[in-house]
Amino acid sequence: MSSYKKLLIEALSESGWEQVQIVTDGLEWWADEMWKLRSVKESWGFEIWLTCMVDPHWEGARRKGQGVGFIGATVHQPEVRDEESSGAALSMRRGRFDEKLEVFIADLDRMRSIGYAERD
Repeated sequence: MSSYKKLLIEALSESGWEQVQIVTDGLEWWADEMWKLRSVKESWGFEIWLTCMVDPHWEGARRKGQGVGFIGATVHQPEVRDEESSGAALSMRRGRFDEKLEVFIADLDRMRSIGYAERD
């Protein structure tokens, strides 16, 4: 498992999210993995999808986990690549991952509070 995934899983767990499903097979070229997450803290049971998206400028062969340029969070499992429709986004490009991860987790928590309120 790559180091960014370990850090991401740790931060998600600390924030009250658990992985309930990981999809790796049958995905389009742009999706490396999709994770279904469930809130186990506040808004218990609220679910979102994280999608590890392949950098569209990646060339050549790619191993699983390689070339991920963006992680997006959506309420529904995405069927097309659309970075703009993500409720939260984590760029894997330049910058300090730890700082970007902190902002991403805060955005997921906002999605949880807003999305759960909209369900009622």
